[in-house]
Amino acid sequence: MLLFEFLPNAPTLIRPVVISLSLWSLLAVVVAGLVRGVALASWRRCVLTVGVFALASSGFIYVMLVQWPDLALGHHSSAPPLGISEMFYSEEPLVDLTEVAEVPARLPVPPFEARKGLSYEPHGYRNTLDLYVPQGMQGPLPVVIYIHGGGIMDGGTEAGQDLGLPDVWRDALLARGLAIANINYRLVFADPGSRHDEVTGPFPAQIQDCLTVVRFLRAEGAGLGLDPGRIGVMGHSFAGCLASLAGLTWDREEFLTDTHSGVSSRVDAVINSAGNTDLRIWGNQTRFDLKMWNRPNADYVNPNEFVREYAQTGAEFDPTNKAVGDASPITHVRPDAPPFLMLYGFCDLAIQGEMLHMRLKGAGVSSRLIIIPGAGHGLAAFAGTGDLMAEFLRGRLVK
Repeated sequence: MLLFEFLPNAPTLIRPVVISLSLWSLLAVVVAGLVRGVALASWRRCVLTVGVFALASSGFIYVMLVQWPDLALGHHSSAPPLGISEMFYSEEPLVDLTEVAEVPARLPVPPFEARKGLSYEPHGYRNTLDLYVPQGMQGPLPVVIYIHGGGIMDGGTEAGQDLGLPDVWRDALLARGLAIANINYRLVFADPGSRHDEVTGPFPAQIQDCLTVVRFLRAEGAGLGLDPGRIGVMGHSFAGCLASLAGLTWDREEFLTDTHSGVSSRVDAVINSAGNTDLRIWGNQTRFDLKMWNRPNADYVNPNEFVREYAQTGAEFDPTNKAVGDASPITHVRPDAPPFLMLYGFCDLAIQGEMLHMRLKGAGVSSRLIIIPGAGHGLAAFAGTGDLMAEFLRGRLVK
């Protein structure tokens, strides 16, 4: 297994070592040449010897840095040589969304009203949402539920850009006449940085809360200026998994609570941004992916332990455990599912998106998968992602 993991990474792993040895060898030859020149008073020969060696070493280093094929970055022609990145600085390849999708124009953001801390269930702060409603639009308005990431350990409506709703995504949605319900939900582990009393719970508490929000907005939306017949859902990172579940399991009894019982939990559109889709194999795929990209945390990250604690599978992770399968969107694909849009970075675990996309297409569901060259996990940082997602939602929610 170790050999299988090492071979695809051979250029990436060997390159910095060889270059470093070459540089030290060059320095040693220069010093030796200077010492010999002083001792023998024969500067011409020493300078000529050092010059020839320096040219040869420079050519060798150039080949190692630039010309040696690198499996990890060979997909993107404008990427910097990985040898330079590993020796001197850490840099992702240049990212251009326009290589794989037509990026809509950025629209001006209208004035909007923000209603904070609306309660939809009885579990305190973790069952509240912030509602953003664009002003000057003819209502009632369609609404998009935004589920925050954070690996069910932190994040929320009061979190920053990485663990909450990114401003650029919020603005893109508002500019297209979409209201936003930025929600909190019960985490598995209490957020240590939270100033609130944290109510926690293992799976299926998270998807129960997400589906409760759908019913809350459908039942109470008219009084909030919202259209109960036009509801979308989107989420980033682990929330992409929850958004996908919400789009596929609206009628699963074990995922429903008594709040607004009898009201439909179905949504009309789903966006999965960099979310996991099959927790049964996600952990092993993640471990291999970290080694493929030579990440510094490859030796100690244990995603299967995360899944074990999330799904409460017992003392050890068990991919055959029913809860692990139930928590995986890929096991719930159905032909009457709403349209999906999925965005992943090439340097992220895009295979999870590919698997769900193929399963949806096979069931006859409208699904679009976009893999962004060179991008990692944090997709909000890349220009155009918010406009692309907002256009997808407008096309399915705006009449």
